[in-house]
Amino acid sequence: MKVKPCLHKSAEELHQAPVLIENTIEIDCSAEHLFAIFEDEHAWTVWGSSLEEVIWTSPKPFGVGTTRTVKMAGGIMGVEQFTAWETNRRMAFCFTESSMPNMAAFGEDYVVESLGENRCKLVWYAAFWPSNAFATGCFKVLKPVMTWYLGSFLKGLKKLCEGDYQPKPASPRV
Repeated sequence: MKVKPCLHKSAEELHQAPVLIENTIEIDCSAEHLFAIFEDEHAWTVWGSSLEEVIWTSPKPFGVGTTRTVKMAGGIMGVEQFTAWETNRRMAFCFTESSMPNMAAFGEDYVVESLGENRCKLVWYAAFWPSNAFATGCFKVLKPVMTWYLGSFLKGLKKLCEGDYQPKPASPRV
């Protein structure tokens, strides 16, 4: 699939998307452990069933402006730029380029709240800007299915965080 530029969206703009999906989960792990898993490129392919490869393309330390490339099922690829990064609290990104069909912009926001020692809550937002009226209609009709599907990712993340998985330090390809 051909990669094309996407509209840039700030972390705040993600919450005004025409199609916004929100999922919440409580996890028996610290916010620090959750963020270590977020920085482990392999971990994403374990809990995100449609993700095939995650490649950090900026050096550590990660922060606003950090980039990475994500390869997904069906040959879909996205180039991401982080628009928010508060270690152990929040990270958000938007696609700068993507091969996702009928998508003008896309982004995600991960908000983490510590609930005490070894417990946290994650609120995950997925924001979609379809590129035309037909795609907007389809996304709105399919929103309940997409909410369920993305929610299943969080169940995988919870299992990974609460299991014996030891995150590996990120190895950016710069």
